[in-house]
Amino acid sequence: MKLQRFFLAAVATLAFLASAFGPCVCVAQTWDYSEAQGQEICDPLPPESYAVFADGSVEKIVDGANLSQRVVASLMIVNAKVENVDFSGSTILGGSFDQAVLVRCNFAGAFLRGGFCDNYTQFVDCVFDDALLDGFNCDALSAKQLKKTRNFKRPSSLAEAISGKFPPERLYMRLYDVRCADLDFSFAYLRGSYRGLSARQLRQTLDFHHKIYRELRVGVSGAPGAPLLDYRDFDFSRSSFVECQFVDLDFTGADFTDAAFHECSLSGRGLTLEQMKSTWNWKAGRMDLLHLPPELQAQIPEEKRKTM
Repeated sequence: MKLQRFFLAAVATLAFLASAFGPCVCVAQTWDYSEAQGQEICDPLPPESYAVFADGSVEKIVDGANLSQRVVASLMIVNAKVENVDFSGSTILGGSFDQAVLVRCNFAGAFLRGGFCDNYTQFVDCVFDDALLDGFNCDALSAKQLKKTRNFKRPSSLAEAISGKFPPERLYMRLYDVRCADLDFSFAYLRGSYRGLSARQLRQTLDFHHKIYRELRVGVSGAPGAPLLDYRDFDFSRSSFVECQFVDLDFTGADFTDAAFHECSLSGRGLTLEQMKSTWNWKAGRMDLLHLPPELQAQIPEEKRKTM
């Protein structure tokens, strides 16, 4: 029995890897994908929908399936439409949603870690109340759905947030490819990538309060013709940045006095040599730790970008 479970888990894992690292495909079959209009048509992925559980067993996901309170090591829904599946209270350690449509599925109270969605996945009328997302790489969830998760439940005050008494999973937010319109990031530490994160939203965070930013990527919303994010006159002074990217921002008048960057990049409009001269990197001769737009990078003297 153990050997059979191991074999099934191995087969499922190989199928997952094959789909994850196979050639890029486009939507040829569609479940009313509005974003698919005008996209190149390629060979579709073969339809798959199954879960690999912690004990090594494998179960096909069918409409109305009850996977509540289960520990799922790997969840695969590819080129398929599933309805009314109950994932409530379950732990999903790895999810792959490619060209998938989930309708009226229940993720209430679930823990989703490390999941990935492609651009064609939809969660239609799905419930995410009190779900916890960690490292979830997906822009398919609506702001309404995200607001119901534990990630966006907030302390009532800054004092409560920094007291250590508030559950830490409600403070630390590690999400990827999130569209930030109409979301509240009060008293959160942000990790991951956030599309359209405004200066106002960044000021809500504990990162801004403590002047420490780690593994954060901020960029435009991704919508065609989206304007640069307005970070004019923003206060980045005396802040530390580690492995951060700020892409397509308007930095006009932003204050970088004594800001320290380690393996970071800035791009957009309004960056000047005078701003860079005020940073710790310039004063310490470590401009090699900060990647700038080419026209500004060319103005950095060689002695200011020496590597250790």
